[in-house]
Amino acid sequence: MSRAGNDPSNQLDLSAGVFIDPSLNPDPGLGGPVTATADLEPPQRIDAQGGWTFKAPDPVGAYAQVTCEYAQAGPNVGKLFAFGGLDGTGARTAAVRMWDPATDTWSAKAPVPVPVGVGISNYDSAVTVGSKIYLFGGVNTTGGTNVFNNTFIYDTASDTWSAGTPLPGPRFAPAVGWDGGDKIYVLGGATSTVIQTTTWEYTISMNSWVQKSPMLLPAYRYHGATDSILGEVHMYGSGVIGQMHTHLIYNYRTGSHRVGLPTPVAIMDPATAAIRGIDGTDLTIIQVVAGMGGPQTTHIHVTLPPSWASFPGNPGGEVNNTCGALYFNPAAPPGQAGYFSIVGGYNGITTVAYNQFVAWF
Repeated sequence: MSRAGNDPSNQLDLSAGVFIDPSLNPDPGLGGPVTATADLEPPQRIDAQGGWTFKAPDPVGAYAQVTCEYAQAGPNVGKLFAFGGLDGTGARTAAVRMWDPATDTWSAKAPVPVPVGVGISNYDSAVTVGSKIYLFGGVNTTGGTNVFNNTFIYDTASDTWSAGTPLPGPRFAPAVGWDGGDKIYVLGGATSTVIQTTTWEYTISMNSWVQKSPMLLPAYRYHGATDSILGEVHMYGSGVIGQMHTHLIYNYRTGSHRVGLPTPVAIMDPATAAIRGIDGTDLTIIQVVAGMGGPQTTHIHVTLPPSWASFPGNPGGEVNNTCGALYFNPAAPPGQAGYFSIVGGYNGITTVAYNQFVAWF
């Protein structure tokens, strides 16, 4: 999971709108009726200035359960960091590597501080706050028999790790969201035996946890993206019963949970990222979702008014076990400002050890 929408300068010009495909908007069901706010006109289309291209593959050959985030500040701003995952042999790794979009090259960084000889699958349960990346929990065995409760904090500027206060309990594959200020939310996930409904709030300045109201449904192997305008964490997909259409929403201002518009296809371990859009006075958050559940499945979720839109499919086709990260530089020229990357993946037949990249804006 990654988001680049909390900085007011990180605004995507949606003056052209975004194409809405009615077939992608099923009955909202438990999410309630879909209505447009009076001062928000339904957007119509978005033009991709760039397109999907393959980039230098992950040097450790990680194909599944990788975590990736872009540094949003500091000397390595706009560079992608990938953590752990299953390497080309199927073994878990603790390796950390950095990808530079300018040179399309990778370099090794300080590994995740798990015991020597132990790897980690973090399932993209992480968030970037400035130049620091927070990783929560993880697992190092198949079947979830050794689950971490760690809060790992990586400083992209100094290539060093520090330990935050551990999670209130062990978790792997929860969803994570950041409110753009001092709070991070960790929702759901699994222990070694049970898929959870817990909602935990982490205060960065206090390095402390509190428990919030539980989720409506247990979920894990789903990924989150934050809408800081509405004060919501949106969570997409799930692995409870194979791939699922699950779309859960947590409003951290009211402490309430609800169900949103189902994803157009059933997905598990999707790549997600969020960016703030602006169309005059209209504010929209765009979530990009790519995951297993159908060939060439990339979709955009617009939170106001609630709707799904289509977007060109990624060249890897049907892929899950991915991580997604986005960096947006408002000073860059159109076609070079927005980077959305997917690292790794599994299409049900073969592993896909690569980094995908799209320049939208």
